[in-house]
Amino acid sequence: MVDPMGSDTATVYCALLFLVAVPGPALVAMRWLAAHRRRDWLEIAYLAFTTLVGASVLTSMITDWYVEPLALPTLPVWVTTVTAAAVLLAVAVASRGRRTQADEHFRVVGEPDPTKARQMIEALPARTREQLHDMRTRAVENLTKRGVVDADEARRITSTPLGEGPQSRR
Repeated sequence: MVDPMGSDTATVYCALLFLVAVPGPALVAMRWLAAHRRRDWLEIAYLAFTTLVGASVLTSMITDWYVEPLALPTLPVWVTTVTAAAVLLAVAVASRGRRTQADEHFRVVGEPDPTKARQMIEALPARTREQLHDMRTRAVENLTKRGVVDADEARRITSTPLGEGPQSRR
């Protein structure tokens, strides 16, 4: 037979666990904003889980353990739960789509400058430009074999001069 945990001990444990969890929803919000408001299903699941568990713990604290709703031990639970619910609502309402791997690893810094890109490519030694061109060709061939790009797109990419992209060919 196992002795059940007393309500005082459970209240302290819950308060400490939620105190550790307080930064979580805010970190998810910062990451969501940094990813240009693109959502990630794991973050949505985390926020939903945190909201549900927080509501359950608050209910238990107030109704089963007879803790005052705004007592000190409930504050970390309130902060974490309300923040998670608010961020979940913001992500659900204001997301611009799903996050991709590109969103995870790359970010746009300023507007592209095609002239500067061409100048930088032209400043490279001829051998380096040739190596970059060969690397791009091999990468496009690999993507074509994997079915990521079709043959027409592959030809368009490999025929585009280094330093130029779709926005600079207008």
